[in-house]
Parts: sequence; structure tokens; C-alpha cells
Amino acid sequence: GVTPSPGPMEAAEDVELRHHNEVVASMRHYYHFYRRTMLERMHRHYLQLSGPDVSMLPGGASGVEEKIEEYEKALFENQLFFDAILISMSEAPSPLSGGEAGDSEIPYGTWAVPVHHANKLSGILHSVARDWSKEGEDERNEAFVPLLADLQRFVVPGSNVLVPGSGLARLACEVSSCGMKCQGNDFDLFMLFTANFMLNACSKTMPIHPWIHSLCNNVSHHDATRPVLVPDLSAEQVLARTPPNLVKDRDFSMCAGDFEEVYSSQKQDPGSWDALVSCFFIDTAPNILQYIRQIHYLLRPGGVWLNCGPLTYHWADPFSDLGGGGPDSDTIVNMGDPRYGMSIELSWEEVRFAMVKAGFEIEREQFIECAYARNERSMHRASYNCVQFRARKSLQSSQPAIEIQQQLSHK
Repeated sequence: GVTPSPGPMEAAEDVELRHHNEVVASMRHYYHFYRRTMLERMHRHYLQLSGPDVSMLPGGASGVEEKIEEYEKALFENQLFFDAILISMSEAPSPLSGGEAGDSEIPYGTWAVPVHHANKLSGILHSVARDWSKEGEDERNEAFVPLLADLQRFVVPGSNVLVPGSGLARLACEVSSCGMKCQGNDFDLFMLFTANFMLNACSKTMPIHPWIHSLCNNVSHHDATRPVLVPDLSAEQVLARTPPNLVKDRDFSMCAGDFEEVYSSQKQDPGSWDALVSCFFIDTAPNILQYIRQIHYLLRPGGVWLNCGPLTYHWADPFSDLGGGGPDSDTIVNMGDPRYGMSIELSWEEVRFAMVKAGFEIEREQFIECAYARNERSMHRASYNCVQFRARKSLQSSQPAIEIQQQLSHK
């Protein structure tokens, strides 16, 4: 007989479950993947060198072996970090932490980590170093400190503050520690699994090796393999810095899901939030105008929007239309995601104009230099000239634009 096709709800749940299982599998196979792609490649390429070539290297052949061993040890410790995340979720870890091959939905050794997952895994390690290590402190000071200073100056304790795109949640945690009722939001499972671990389960300091994946621009290979200890402070210790008189005002929660869906007008009342803090977030929008309207809808009249970040539009791909493009395209070029076919890339001047049009008053705007998950010992160090602004939803704001649009579409 013919199996009936699943209903749309069922299908969506299946897709979600499959994605969950695949992210778990990629975390489990981190060492397996990088050992194959990085170490075996390194080994193979060194084997092609002639005797005279090898003799020109520090330590000769044994120096090469020692270098590869050092990289292997770093990959091993990174896997132990991912295993700790999996164990905290009651998922089977990799065999390096005693997991059995068949313990998981996707048995160990049967999963080929997709390249975009491999990039996410290395990106997670960069983000953990940025958010939760001593080494990331300078970067956090560049971006977080101006936001938190404005928050404390312009938003009263006990206010509802939303931090969308909260990633590994250090900023959201810091916002809460100012005596705010803070909610962080992210939709990326790699980020959510790791954030949950850092917030709730990471009870001891662990070494990670975030810079190991880049074999270029190293002054010394020890710079690439060096350990970074995380966390510098536990979430509990960050929250413990709340002034005693503000502890009663404080609350902290995380909400998983896509910002535009979870905080849509169907699910949230207008003006539910007193403040919104966005850090390296607004350029994740396929349509930044939609974000601006949505933030306006979510904030109460007089509510404050604090932002710091660049405009490196996440879905910008100038070649997305070469394969047919458009929102309905599912070509290889679009990498299976329709948002590549929708992205609009506005300048800051256009974004500012749109904010004023939507009903914001921009009270302050400045440009500050910020690094993002940067390896300070690399020979290649990029930084952003970020726009940092404080905007306020004007008190006489009429009904939010997002509502008007929906009324038109419902007629």
C-alpha cells in the first residue's frame, strides 16, 4: 500500500527532529572530522616533502610528528568540550568520552559532517572564547560596556529587556545582572546547546583550543594550538554581581526560536518590552526593514533600543540569483535556504532613515571599533567600525506599522 504523506505539522516536527539529531551528530564527530580533514591532510602533505626539505624544518621529521601530535591533543580536548555539552543534554558523547558507537540516533562513524556544520563547530569555539573567557574580555569591553552603560543610565531596574541573537548569552547574562528582567533569544541549535551548557551545566573550568582550525597566519604553531580556559566566570558568578538592592528586580530566561516568529504580533502584545539590546544582530535579517518594524512593535512608547554592530548582511550573496534565484528557488547556489534570494543590503544611512520613518528618535549615534571572535595572536586581525546607537520609540507613535501591514494583508 501507499504510505500517506505526513501532514504539514508532522513534517515540520520531523524536519526539526532530524536537524536536532544532525547537530548532535556533528558535535559528536568533531574530532573524527577534523582529524581526517586537517591532520591526515597535514601528514600526507609533509610525507610528500623530500629529505632536504624536511631537514630544513625545526626538529626535522620528529619535529613534524611533534607538531601533528600537538594539534591532535588540541582536537581531542575540543571534542571533550563538545562531549560535555552532549552529556549535559543526556545525549551520547563521542567514544573519546566513553560513548558507544550505537548510542545515538546517528551511530558514530556513520555521519559525514557537512562543511557548514564544521564551520559552525569552529565558530562555536570562537564564540565561547569571546563570551566566556578572560581572553575575550577586551572584545566584550569594546562592544558590551557601552551598551550596558546606556542600559544602566536610561533603563530603570526591573524593566523587561529583550536581547535577540543572544548567541552564547554572556551579554544577556550581564544585562540581567544590572537588575533587569532579561530574555535572550537565539534560533541556532549549535548556539542554543552550547549556551544552555555554559549557563546551567559548566561547573568547572575547561580548556578549549579555538584557534586551531586556521593553519595560516600563525607566528608560531603554538599560537594556534594554545588553550583558552572557559568560563572566566560562571553565569552564577556574573549574576552574583547584581547590586543587592536590585536582586529582587532581576530575572533571566532564554527563548529558542526565530526572532521574527517567536516575537511576532500573533505571539506578543504590542509594547511588551521596555528595552531591546542588539549586539552584532541586526544584519542577520534577510530584510532589515522587517526587523525595524518588529522592534518598534515590541517596544512600548518611550522604550529604548540599544545597538552595537556592523552591517555584514548574513544572507548577502551576490550570486544567489544565478541559479534562478528568487524566494522560491531551492538551487544549489541558494544552499537550500530561500533567505539568500531575499536579502537586501542597506547602508547605515538608509537604515537610520528607515528607523526614523518607523517611529524611532535616534538620541545618540557613534562609530566604535570592535573585533569579533578575533585571534589576537594571528598575523591577520580584522575589526569592524560598528555603529553604536541609542534610539527611542517616540511617545506619540501611532499604531505600529507592522499591524497596519497585517490588516491590509488580511482584507
